[in-house]
Amino acid sequence: MQIPFKEIEATLKDVTFPVIPPSTLAANQANIKAAIGRSLPAEVAEFYRLCDGFEHRTQHPGWVFDEGINSLAMMFDNFKPLQKLDEDYTEECGYCSDPFYEQMWNDWLLDTLDLDDKESIQKFNKIRRQKQLVTLNGDPSSITIDFYEPEYKIYYMNDSCDMFQIRISFTQFVHAFAYLGSTGSWYAMFMSQDDKINSFHRDVNWNDIEAKLVGFKREMILS
Repeated sequence: MQIPFKEIEATLKDVTFPVIPPSTLAANQANIKAAIGRSLPAEVAEFYRLCDGFEHRTQHPGWVFDEGINSLAMMFDNFKPLQKLDEDYTEECGYCSDPFYEQMWNDWLLDTLDLDDKESIQKFNKIRRQKQLVTLNGDPSSITIDFYEPEYKIYYMNDSCDMFQIRISFTQFVHAFAYLGSTGSWYAMFMSQDDKINSFHRDVNWNDIEAKLVGFKREMILS
């Protein structure tokens, strides 16, 4: 995987990449396996061999907007271990040391779930196991990635912990994000129709996105 950072900066005059930290993948292989019980999927590992995430900055007169693809440590919440994920998990407060507790979810979530109900426990465990790929600036929502599925999946998770799958690959997502950041909530275009209706991002302004892309075609990024 190659991301044309300099080409993007040269073409999109309002976009820069002020921080592109060097890869930490080799040093964190053991931490990753301890956290999810396996290595990263091949295309995710390929990106994190290139760099340890990146910061995407959009700058206009009077304001600066920073967001980015998280580093491995940020994506895994400093590699905190996750408690068991079996369907009988009901231990009170056993989740308080879980990754992203009080960041992506908290005790409010439990007020909406009945942990004596199998379906609710499954939903709770699915939320708990998410890793944070992107923190959306100015938005309590996140873009997450689930490594526990047979094939990884990327989700938009809103502040109510409702999850909506973004149906593109990791490589496609990272390339699009490098050009667009979260402009226009473009990723909603790759949700199912029902999810687009039910998610917070009901309207996607493709005019904003096309203006951001300048001479680049959508197919060049999401091919």
